[in-house]
Amino acid sequence: MDQVPDFFLVVGQQHPDRHCCNARANGGSKKARGAVLDISNTSSIYFRVSKSTLSLWLRDLPLTREEHDQLASNIAQGRRTRGAANRARRAAREAAAIAAAAAQVPSIAESELFVAGVAAYWCEGAKSKPWRTDVQVQFINSDPGLIQLFLRWLELVGIEPERITYRVAMHPTTDEFEARVFWSRVAGAPIERFYRTTLKKPNPNSRRKNYGDDYHGCLVITVRRSTDLYRQIAGWWAGIVGAAVA
Repeated sequence: MDQVPDFFLVVGQQHPDRHCCNARANGGSKKARGAVLDISNTSSIYFRVSKSTLSLWLRDLPLTREEHDQLASNIAQGRRTRGAANRARRAAREAAAIAAAAAQVPSIAESELFVAGVAAYWCEGAKSKPWRTDVQVQFINSDPGLIQLFLRWLELVGIEPERITYRVAMHPTTDEFEARVFWSRVAGAPIERFYRTTLKKPNPNSRRKNYGDDYHGCLVITVRRSTDLYRQIAGWWAGIVGAAVA
């Protein structure tokens, strides 16, 4: 059925409990079939038909500018609402998956921590170059968990706390004091032991998204007198790889 039946265009009947429609004829220039129907929850006509049927009947009816704008606004709001709901469901699924995976690692042996620390450094730490072979052990990262793991690893391999220095590297738009307090808590080290903060040079063409209240820059961990330790790390990593692929 492609047209609106006349017997459904009944004006003036209130129905408090059902979804209704309000038919408004625009003066005498429109027939009953051409009346603009504004579907809402506070309307004055009750239809015993589905929304899909009404959509079929009303799809070719002309809209005023105001009605067109309202329709576009409703569609945009619907998309925002659905998007927010989808993001919330996705976040809940992600949190559940992470929690379930974390429960699979109730504890970690020192041998496992040793391998994890070596791998972490070889991925994120400073490495020697052909023109500089006396590199010191230096680890930089923005992930608090990885920072804590590396510090625990340094303790495991016998590095005294007095040999460890800390420095924050951040963008100029970040609150320096808040960043230093944040990393002081993560590292379990007093702010007085932190060296002068390094500010990254602003890039006007940057498309970075790491900003806001959750961004605290990076923490740079340096171990004094650690050339020999670096060489050990390089050897440990070579041994781990060799054992893994043998």
